[in-house]
Amino acid sequence: MIDKCDYLAVLFYNTDDPAAQKVLNELENIDDESDKAGIPLVRSESKNISDAYGISPLPALVFFEGGVPNLYPGDLSNEEEVLKWLLEQQSSDEIEDVSSKVLEQMIAKTEHLAVLFYDKNDRRSKDVLRELENIDDEADEQGMPFVRIDDKELAAEYGFDADLPVLVYFEKKVPSVYQGDLTNEQQVWKWLHLQLTSDGIEEVTEKILYNLIEHNQFVAVLFYDHKSKKSAKVLKELETIDDEADQYDILIVKNDNFSAAQKYGLKKLPALMFFKEGSPIIYEGNLMKEEEVLQFLIDQLANDEIEDVNEHA
Repeated sequence: MIDKCDYLAVLFYNTDDPAAQKVLNELENIDDESDKAGIPLVRSESKNISDAYGISPLPALVFFEGGVPNLYPGDLSNEEEVLKWLLEQQSSDEIEDVSSKVLEQMIAKTEHLAVLFYDKNDRRSKDVLRELENIDDEADEQGMPFVRIDDKELAAEYGFDADLPVLVYFEKKVPSVYQGDLTNEQQVWKWLHLQLTSDGIEEVTEKILYNLIEHNQFVAVLFYDHKSKKSAKVLKELETIDDEADQYDILIVKNDNFSAAQKYGLKKLPALMFFKEGSPIIYEGNLMKEEEVLQFLIDQLANDEIEDVNEHA
């Protein structure tokens, strides 16, 4: 239901908790009003779901808008305040603030996601947030959740070392960082829409690449030279298998950094390297034959041989 409903309110609870039963009795008084407003109100005993979203302690009421969770901060026994809060969430144009656990869940499950890493105590972050809230509805209409998080350490973990705020677009777990003026919402939306509609292989920095390799089971990296005609031709060919690779949970990214390539012992570009659970495997075939490249990638998934790596890997 979370993925299918525009708006959804979920009470997470334990059946053997007397306090939860009291809350249930109170919230049943607003079930009809909530439903009339287009907000289904349901209950769930699923610890797997509550743990996945980092929801604790229970009972807890969570409002989901387009799959994005927002935890009710007040007294659950006051049903009138709960209903008022639900209706406010439904009509609010604010970019939702999420926890690190929720964000990681969304990155893993959401195909297109925009995230503003910000500092709630920083004036520039507040100015940027105010501007970007003007494009939240457009993002929602395009099926792209837009959230914010005040967590500098998590931003650094993902390889976003620049001063906050930083806007990042995630597509199938691969991040792209916006390099322009964050206070110009029209330019930001133009960039986000381009990312949303583009089928190109995502460019990643060296640090982001290391993070992807560390946190994903299968990653294929095209190390290339943006000035090289051969690299451009190879890139064009590999973009035709990007979607097919995705069906096997293989991320394909590109990196235009020769020093990063050298760290893996690569001396000529373009070159394709496949990382299986962090272990690198160099593709030795013809990069212009995209079907053979795809077959090579698929074959690696079932290959349980001990990987043969060079001295640099």
